[in-house]
Amino acid sequence: MGSEVAPAETARAFGADSAKQLPLDGSVVKMKGLPFKASVDDVLKFYQGFTLCNTAVYLKRHADGRLNGEAFVCFENPEEARRACQKDRETFGEKWGDRYVRVYPTLESDVADMQQAVLQQNMVAQQVRRGSRRAGASIRETGPGA
Repeated sequence: MGSEVAPAETARAFGADSAKQLPLDGSVVKMKGLPFKASVDDVLKFYQGFTLCNTAVYLKRHADGRLNGEAFVCFENPEEARRACQKDRETFGEKWGDRYVRVYPTLESDVADMQQAVLQQNMVAQQVRRGSRRAGASIRETGPGA
């Protein structure tokens, strides 16, 4: 097993053209055991009362795009991430029943998974933006109520 991510620069491994990067300073935690239908909002609710960074939650996906039950969550600082790790094995939320999630500090061995999660989230966001633009164009082309 690897060690905790050492204080360092932001993740260059994410590529210069990546709009979003996760820091490698210990302020990111890895979650496992999320319900497959859990959303970013569900994760934010789980960490209510914590200080997260702006683009805080990256849900991991299988190759076919389905969620795989893992996520990376970025906190404002490493101390907040350590505090978040205390929620390990807490119940995820009422709507999910007695399901608990695992929360771990990120390790050096997680960098590739972090990169993949960021890229997947960026791709999903682009698809949503394209889809909403197409839907708007269709409405304008056909007119309301057509």
